[in-house]
Amino acid sequence: MCDEAGTHAETVASIPRPAQGAAVDPIVLEPVDGVLITTLVDNSYDALMADSGAAQRMPFARIPEVAAPQFVGGQTVPGLVAEHGFSALVTTRRGAITHTVLFDTGVSPDGMATNLERLGLDVGAIEVVVLSHGHFDHAGGFPGLARLRHRSGMPLTVHPLVWSRRRFAIPGQPGWELPTLNRSVLEAEGLEVIERRQPSLLLDGSVLITGEVDRTTEFEHGLPYHDAWHEGRWEPDPLVLDEQALVVHVRGRGLVVLTGCGHAGAVNIARHAMRLTGEADDQRATRHRSDVGTHVDRLGHAAQRRAHLRLE
Repeated sequence: MCDEAGTHAETVASIPRPAQGAAVDPIVLEPVDGVLITTLVDNSYDALMADSGAAQRMPFARIPEVAAPQFVGGQTVPGLVAEHGFSALVTTRRGAITHTVLFDTGVSPDGMATNLERLGLDVGAIEVVVLSHGHFDHAGGFPGLARLRHRSGMPLTVHPLVWSRRRFAIPGQPGWELPTLNRSVLEAEGLEVIERRQPSLLLDGSVLITGEVDRTTEFEHGLPYHDAWHEGRWEPDPLVLDEQALVVHVRGRGLVVLTGCGHAGAVNIARHAMRLTGEADDQRATRHRSDVGTHVDRLGHAAQRRAHLRLE
């Protein structure tokens, strides 16, 4: 039984061997004319924040009212649900054709679904669900999705390790086991589970799911004090190998990369996306990106600064 988190030396020893150079056969990611990322769940919501450039926000005035008998007229504006979790809709456009992916589902059973309804979005447009990794704050919203969509057969793309039992083992504190995904329940809700460690192309080749990410930096060490249950015991699991990202190539502008938590490291993920697509020599690939939800605060100030400099 492993009662303590792994040491830094153990983490380094467990890191997969870096893959150098460009991919031998780069994946042909078909360029799209545009991409729209709609954040459904995030840690905060500010209804008073104005639009900024391409980022458009949802103010109180545009959200449907709900019943509230304590107010004159019996109604109020509820805003959107914010919670410790992440979910986003990704819609690509090529000519008149659009495709929509649901990337992660938030932490609570109904937070994502509530926001979908309040934003007036068409759940029927979702063609596939992708989980960035198996942590509960990205996979909690499936009951709400099932309530809204009323249909079966939707594909769910995951890494095989999303079903792993995991815990946090912080020194001096009791171990805390995280909620673990149940495949049979998801399949009973009508989801067609597709497991892949390798990269996947979705929706007419317009969306790339990276699969496992190469770990090539010396300062992105993963998630500390994180364990996984393996062969009858808890073992250090800082790498969270089921972490994967979503990549879209916008014509004339480069790659857009969307992450969940970014446990693999923002720089590792960007490098991996560029290598898979053969964009490693195209500096535009890093200028037009969307790295969302990364837990860079866990890196420490020096490592954060190095990550930002590498991405710039």
